[in-house]
Amino acid sequence: MFFRNKSSEQIKERLAQVAGELEQTKSAIRAAGIRVAQAVAEGTATDSDFGVIASLKAKEAATQNALTVLQAEKSHAERRERLAVASDRRREAERLRSEAADLESKTLKVLEKLSALQEVTFDLSIIGAQRDGLWLNVWNGSIPERLLSPSEARPDIGGHFVTPKSRRLIDEALKLEDDALRIELADQSSGDERNNEADLVHG
Repeated sequence: MFFRNKSSEQIKERLAQVAGELEQTKSAIRAAGIRVAQAVAEGTATDSDFGVIASLKAKEAATQNALTVLQAEKSHAERRERLAVASDRRREAERLRSEAADLESKTLKVLEKLSALQEVTFDLSIIGAQRDGLWLNVWNGSIPERLLSPSEARPDIGGHFVTPKSRRLIDEALKLEDDALRIELADQSSGDERNNEADLVHG
């Protein structure tokens, strides 16, 4: 089928071509109408003259119908493309989540060794508590800043917690999933509107 592998841009281009053909046909009808009217006035009109007008009007109707078909197919193509984008977003999010899970698994093995060394059971939350920049001791001035827990220090100018790679991967995955959901919900809403319009048309 002509439209099966066509992009919305390709259909849009064809739509413009057909719209141009429609305008040409309308112009031809007007010109033919003037010629036939003149022939009728002169008494020289023939069935062939009227056949030309009938043929042009039939072409006009078919071209107008073609525009309707193209508009619908363009909408279908745009929907396919939107849903393809959503699908791509979800696949990429899944890949990022898988990468994050693999990284977390490797990190846990390192944390097991650190837990044994420090006699504390560390979990993945510790990697989100790495300070960077300047921090101020707010509880115990005798403890070196490097040993302060997050609750014992507050950020000074430029002080912040750094974001580890696994968290960045998850954040990006969430953003992609949100984008995909937004596209899917917009498509669902458009589908509901199309169904309501069809119900109104059919009764």
